Formats: sequence, C-alpha cells, structure tokens
Amino acid sequence: MCFYPPRPQSPLTNASLSTDRELARYAARFVRRRAFDASARSHLPSHDTLLAEDSVSHAHQPGESTARPVPVPRRSTLTPDYQRDWPEYFNAVKDQPPRDTCLRALAAFKQDPRPQLLAIDIACGEGRDTRAILAADPRWRVISTDSSADGLRRLRESLTSDFAVRTQLTNVDMESLPAWATANNITTADFINASFALPFCNPTHFPALWTWITRTLRPQGRFAGQFFGDRDEWACVRPKSHYTRAQLDTLLADWHIEHLEEVEKEGSDAMGGTKWHHVFHVVAQKRA
Repeated sequence: MCFYPPRPQSPLTNASLSTDRELARYAARFVRRRAFDASARSHLPSHDTLLAEDSVSHAHQPGESTARPVPVPRRSTLTPDYQRDWPEYFNAVKDQPPRDTCLRALAAFKQDPRPQLLAIDIACGEGRDTRAILAADPRWRVISTDSSADGLRRLRESLTSDFAVRTQLTNVDMESLPAWATANNITTADFINASFALPFCNPTHFPALWTWITRTLRPQGRFAGQFFGDRDEWACVRPKSHYTRAQLDTLLADWHIEHLEEVEKEGSDAMGGTKWHHVFHVVAQKRA
C-alpha cells in the first residue's frame, strides 16, 4: 500500500529561482495553489532542472528490487487497475456544479462570432459539464462520450428537450475515441473538454489520444481539463498517468496557455476516501 505525501525539500540546482518560487515548490506542506498565465511561464524553472530533480527523487536505493507488486492507495477508492466504481462515483457527485476549467473555456468563447459551435466532452460521466456547455449558448452542439452506459443514461435523462436535440451521446472509451471519430467523420471541433478524464486513459494509448485532440481542434479552439501530478497519492499505482511540471510544459509547449493552476492538498476523493491531491487544471488554446 502507498501514500505519497509532499516531496521533501530538495537542493536547488538553478540559482536563478527566487525565494518565493523555492518556497512555493519545495516548502509548502499542506495546500499549494499556483495560477499561471502565458506571461508567467518565462519565470518557471528550466525543464532540465526539474527533470534532474525528479530523477534524483525517484532513483532506486542500492540493492532495492525494481520488481514490485502494484500498490493500492491505502486511503482512497481507486482500484488496482486504476479505475473507480463509476456508478457509485456518479451517485457521489450527483448535482455537483460544472468544473471551473470548463466554465473558464466557455467564457472565452463568448466573443466568438461563429454561428455554430461544436464541443466534444470526453468521459462526460453523468453530464455536469455537458449541461453547462449547452446552457452557455444556444449555438453549442455537444458530442458527449463515455465508456459508461450508466453515465450516459443519467445524462440523457437529465436533458431538457432543447438540450437533447443539440447533444449526441456516444458510448465509447477514450482509447477508442480517435478511431471512432475517424469512422464517423468527426474531423474538427471548437472545444474539447476532458474534466478529470485523461489520467484514466491507458498510458499506452494516451499519445494517440492527445495527438487526436490537438489535430481535431480548429486553430484557436480550446482544450479544458486536468492532469494528475507526480506527487499525487495515486501516482504509485500507475506512474505513467502522472506528470511532473516539466513534462506538462513539454506537452503544452505548442499551446497558448490561458489558465494553468497547480494544486496540492489533502482532501476528499469524492467517494468517502481521503487522498493527497496533486492536480494541474488547464485551459489552453490551440495556436493559429
């Protein structure tokens, strides 16, 4: 079993880091929130510095075996195969508001002059974000996808007649989404939303999914979603589903970052458990 608390303070190898940045990255022990916009990115530590720190932090001790059983978080409801009891999760989050990243992206579209707008809501679950997109502007149509038939049923039953005619519900998992889109001639979208979804994509398939997201968004289209950080408690179950800040910077290097907030805190896992959260909340615009 495993529990990842905040990483202990590490020696700094980049002398240009300010005292505030050192404290923000290394000394905060309970809750750390940092918001970044495009202008702030130039003041971040270098990729090489962060990658070097991570390599040191994760190095095996002499004589330590690299073959370990898959651990299970001791305090939360994640399964050993990095899944959740989704019907129970939907029950737990029923009537919760839409995600802030989704709302931020929608607000940025208010000045868009296009007469029609298409959103794809990846792993939409019970549909809190789908409903928010539909309510934001009558120009929106939404393709809501999820691997859970139960989640899609809940979403369908929650839609008004006006919302229903602008929504396409699709029972497909994230790993199969690029192939499904090709088969159904879904070639472009204005907005792709993936609230707390992408970490649950099989890491083997994630590069193809991210390439599809990038290719499908039109120029100046937007992505909104979350990535789990390497200090999240669940990182011990499937490390490849978690990112260092340097790795996330690389992934988003070709995007215009409209909102990036890094959060570390002790909190609920939404299903009665407790975990240490390390999450990146992202709204990013595809460059023209």
